[in-house]
Amino acid sequence: MLADPDRLSSLIDTIGDVRIGRFSAEPLRAIAKSYGCSQVAYHGLHLPQLTRESPFVYVTYPESWVEHYKELDFVATDPVVTTTANSLLPVNWDSLEVRHPKARQMFGEAREFGIGTRGLTVTIRGAHGERALLSLTSDLSVADWNDFCRRNIGDFQILAYHIHTMVLSAHGINPAVPHLSAREYEVLKWASSGKTVSDSAEILGLSERTVKFYLENVRYKLNCLNTTHAVARAISLGLIPPSYF
Repeated sequence: MLADPDRLSSLIDTIGDVRIGRFSAEPLRAIAKSYGCSQVAYHGLHLPQLTRESPFVYVTYPESWVEHYKELDFVATDPVVTTTANSLLPVNWDSLEVRHPKARQMFGEAREFGIGTRGLTVTIRGAHGERALLSLTSDLSVADWNDFCRRNIGDFQILAYHIHTMVLSAHGINPAVPHLSAREYEVLKWASSGKTVSDSAEILGLSERTVKFYLENVRYKLNCLNTTHAVARAISLGLIPPSYF
């Protein structure tokens, strides 16, 4: 369930404005301000045209930290990057095993640069092989941070895919959009409006098993872990409109 649909809708509009070419960090700053985060960062690890020589970095971090991170090649031992390499699940930085001395150095120095003591990273897997990360940081206490993540993770998964699509579009990169059948579109549309499998089955005159089958097809076509992921990606690709929220 979305924490605040109006807030999310407003942020999606802000992100959408950039697609016409006015590329700036304003969408990330808007997300940070709206959710009370210290920093927000998009880290493109494998993007067509943009990561041939190095990762694509789009962040609210101080430029001094970005340069420091690159100069010391922290990406090679960054546990956020290595942990998300084979996972679609969001990563709470508090759960990371920080064993490498350089990784411990990175987190210690990050705090000195005002990056934040805690973080959450959402993995973005594009349908055409793209891989990127959206991270949000904070200085909340452990208990408050865990509650914050629980309440807002759905929003962040949706925003991650909109930011990803915006980055590609702003640089003239438009991967082909996967095709959904009429039934797949219908079940995804109702899922995006908050309907359960049972609700959708009754509305469409289908069995729950059939609705689950179509949702599974959608998740496979869009390369998504769950329905929330699929809804976010479908909206970012223009397959369903955000007004269904």
